[in-house]
Amino acid sequence: MILTFAHTKGGVGKSTVAWHIAHAMKMIGKVEIVDIDFNQTLHYINMIAGKPFTVHQPRTVAELYELISRTTHDVTLIMDIGGFDSDLNRAAIRHSDHVVIPIAPDKVTEVLGFRTFDAILSELDTVDTKFHILFNNIHASTRNLDKFKENVPGERFTILKSAIRSRKIYYSTMGDGESVFSSIGNVTARKEIEELRDELIGK
Repeated sequence: MILTFAHTKGGVGKSTVAWHIAHAMKMIGKVEIVDIDFNQTLHYINMIAGKPFTVHQPRTVAELYELISRTTHDVTLIMDIGGFDSDLNRAAIRHSDHVVIPIAPDKVTEVLGFRTFDAILSELDTVDTKFHILFNNIHASTRNLDKFKENVPGERFTILKSAIRSRKIYYSTMGDGESVFSSIGNVTARKEIEELRDELIGK
């Protein structure tokens, strides 16, 4: 499976969620990471962590295609792509099984940025790619998310039932090269990530 975290806007939590999901996926199978983000966040965090994952950094569309072609079916590729439009990012999206778009639904800038991203996606031939909205970094007191769903345009997207709330533990563990599944993790945060993983794999 190729699972890509994408959005044209930076700072929406793509790398953070991708890092923790990589650890959740590793609990049930083989995982490799593809870091196409110019910030190289996952590459550096993986180094801090002692390189628990193989992290690929293709710089051209040809390199990405070659990587995908030699990846076996028992490996989950988790791709983190930058907050910008490029041929490389578009190629990653086109060849993904699932594209997860994290947005904080109560932040106007992220919702508007999402509409820009939707316009880009409309130009791509993505017949087999499934697109999912992940409500991310939601305030802990927010319970009813229905009011945000009207901001999601078109029929291209599925709004995931799973949601990630604003928790310091996601960032503090990542900064130490850990994840919410480490000894310094958090049971509630682990459950959120596990629920997201299980929903994406159809469990």
